[in-house]
Amino acid sequence: MTSPASNTAELRALGINMFNGVYEPSAVQQLPDGKLLIAEDEPNHAFSIISIDKTGRFIEDEALDTRVITGFKRRLSDLEALARDDEGFIYALTSHSRTRKGNRSPDREHLMRFKIQDGNVLGLTSYDNLTQVLETDHKLHDLIRERTKAEVSFEEINIEGMAFDPVKKRLVLGFRDPEFNNMALVAFISNPKDVFERNAQPEFDEVAILDIDGGGIRSLNYDPVLKNYVIANEVKDENGQKFSQLWTWSGNPTDEPQKISLPNLQHITNVEAVDSITVNGKPQMILMGDEGNASQKITAKYMLVDYSQLGKD
Repeated sequence: MTSPASNTAELRALGINMFNGVYEPSAVQQLPDGKLLIAEDEPNHAFSIISIDKTGRFIEDEALDTRVITGFKRRLSDLEALARDDEGFIYALTSHSRTRKGNRSPDREHLMRFKIQDGNVLGLTSYDNLTQVLETDHKLHDLIRERTKAEVSFEEINIEGMAFDPVKKRLVLGFRDPEFNNMALVAFISNPKDVFERNAQPEFDEVAILDIDGGGIRSLNYDPVLKNYVIANEVKDENGQKFSQLWTWSGNPTDEPQKISLPNLQHITNVEAVDSITVNGKPQMILMGDEGNASQKITAKYMLVDYSQLGKD
């Protein structure tokens, strides 16, 4: 049996590293100051802030994490997605999924906008009625029916991806559930500024139904290097083993996503956090697996990838 130490060394040789205090990362977003904001789905450790030193090493700061978490002044359960707009605002989204008992929970129904400066949460606003809108918005349901001819139901909701559309200034939601005809739903909110500054109801102006081999969306982000959206999902092989997949997508609802291959991706399971970041002036893609366990002190893995390593499958 391989010891943890040698296993860590073997992973590092493959370009995969382990965090010291991050266990279940569900989203990552680089802040304007270069630090990384990581969301986890556990309310007691909802956010982490990672600094990057001149050698590219990640520096964790538990005291700073606590300061940021306290700044939200609310319990955040099942955080799943982060995005950043062109004004430096960060958007954070909880899953909006029901509890294991099938009940709705206010802790799981937050869509927030804020900035973080020097560890302080600034300009925090939130919209907490998204579930109701998804369930009752006739225009959204009509847009989905036009593309699927399927019955539309949001009785089961799980949103795990979110991105900011830099061209049309929209907020893009990627759904793990519901699926339609075994395909994944992406919905575009056309008025995010009004939602957070005027308490307007979100308006959906477009949807896409994407064939990503099933499994729903686990991560969705806009990549400025690829000038495409990057999607992660998880499916099972013929033996029932789960594995993660990566896709690029133009953002055009009529375009099909393209699967991309990445060396050593099989060494990270349940990839849920993906972003394009700049490390000491060099753009790289970062991927994190939601595979740690805090009670067992097993931390999560992450991988930094040069864009030259990406290939079409």
